Amino acid sequence: MAADVLSLFNIELTEKPKGNFTASLTVREPLLNAYKITHGGVHICVCNAAMQAAVGSEAAQIGFTIDYYGKVPLGERLKAAAHIVKNGRTCVFVQASLWCQERLVAQATAVFLRRQAKSARETPVLCAHQERPKALIALDKNQVDERWNADDALLVKLFNQYQHRETVSRVTGEVCVSYKTDEAFVGADGFLDHSLCGVLIDNAMGLACVSQTGRALSVRLSMQVFEDIRPPVVLTCLGKLERDLGPLAFCSGTVWADDRPVATCEGIFAWAQSDKEDYQVFNVGNL
Repeated sequence: MAADVLSLFNIELTEKPKGNFTASLTVREPLLNAYKITHGGVHICVCNAAMQAAVGSEAAQIGFTIDYYGKVPLGERLKAAAHIVKNGRTCVFVQASLWCQERLVAQATAVFLRRQAKSARETPVLCAHQERPKALIALDKNQVDERWNADDALLVKLFNQYQHRETVSRVTGEVCVSYKTDEAFVGADGFLDHSLCGVLIDNAMGLACVSQTGRALSVRLSMQVFEDIRPPVVLTCLGKLERDLGPLAFCSGTVWADDRPVATCEGIFAWAQSDKEDYQVFNVGNL
């Protein structure tokens, strides 16, 4: 039987009064990054689990933003509390706060589109501005250099079974993170859990920072999803450094499912030498 994100990460859901939900987990070794603290993708999955439960399976996530406030070490308990801010006829707006004991370590917001209002998302059409990017063409032609983040326990132990591959395009310099997914990440609605897109594109942008600026402290991630994804599918995430402003680096990313774009992302990263008590540290590999 296929395991979804909840069982893969051992996330526990609890329903609270007025339709609110909490999602919690205990940080295990496979959820750590190269710095031996909780991978930032785990924050995404826990917050997303609570927010999706609050909304239900009849709404599809189209936007997600998370701000990181602190690190979480091995053995700690993470708990996300989610509540609906506005329940509209077309969109549902949700917020989640992520706690480690008495510390607030992240906050997330999400927008969900009711499925009866999303017929335009059922059959995506590639437009001129969505043509296959040069970095993916280079990947097709194997004009890339292989990279492998062997110290990142989350990616190695959880995702390696799905043919994880990390490369850097010789044509554009973008980082490409590819995974062949199957029904293991399907949610209750029958589509790929969008948490996976968040984890992968965040990792691609983080690796782009590491390879070009030496930064790997994630400050903010914002993702927009414009198509539901049905596995099996190969997800390819492109991470690109857009601008280096000294203490901060700004990155962009896109997620492709086979031959079509399904999500875009923006990320802000800080110096790896910054105060590690104030920022979540992840996505650092041996490049």
